[in-house]
Amino acid sequence: MTSSKLSDLLKKYLPYIALFLLVVCILGFNHLLELRAAEGRRAIVTFEMMQNNNWIVPYQYGYPYYNKPPFYNWVIGSSFILFGTINEFALRFPGVLSLLLTAFLIYSIGKNYLNNHVALLGTEILFPARGHLRYTLNPRNMIFVGFELEGNSYRVGNQNSAFLDPFDGKKDELEIRRSELRFRFIYERQLIGFFWLSAQAGYRVNYSYNIDEVPNGTDFYRGFFGDQPLAVQNTLGNPFYFNVSINLVSP
Repeated sequence: MTSSKLSDLLKKYLPYIALFLLVVCILGFNHLLELRAAEGRRAIVTFEMMQNNNWIVPYQYGYPYYNKPPFYNWVIGSSFILFGTINEFALRFPGVLSLLLTAFLIYSIGKNYLNNHVALLGTEILFPARGHLRYTLNPRNMIFVGFELEGNSYRVGNQNSAFLDPFDGKKDELEIRRSELRFRFIYERQLIGFFWLSAQAGYRVNYSYNIDEVPNGTDFYRGFFGDQPLAVQNTLGNPFYFNVSINLVSP
């Protein structure tokens, strides 16, 4: 399969891939993704609610916990009861369900009252920019497998008339838009103190690196699904890449 055919397939199925990665990264199937941020606290508070059969006053490690109202703990507790278990899947299910329903609601409102492009914009911004599954070999060695979505936009100011035909008369109405999806494997090792070695290798999908016309300097949103005509369409392939760095990591 040529790189162009592979790129076309990825462009066609990228929204579905993004949705799949969203679910995998948040749900953490098969205990692959550790609890993050406030997830552990939510789980403990909900567990103590169920254990004490007290759904009014939240407790954490036996002490009253008044920092958050108890409603979301009720939702998590309902999920624990629904699935008959207390694990990452049941803990994250309410949040993922809420996110997907919110995306559907935004899309429906945007499509009915504005247009399809605005509707898709509203749902695309909910996709994660990056997601990784981490496996800790020991406190000094970690492995990550995941993806990162990256993009930039550059307005071309053509004061020196570098562009002539076919852009004559449109010299200051051009914008370069770059977006790429990286599937990658990362190994990190603590060298000494706060210094860590990071080795990264992966496959970079050049989703787009094209030039748009922006008449009268009026910007527009293209997104994954935009079908506006391009001023220049790039035909870059999809290369493998690697990167090695030494990072200063705060404790």
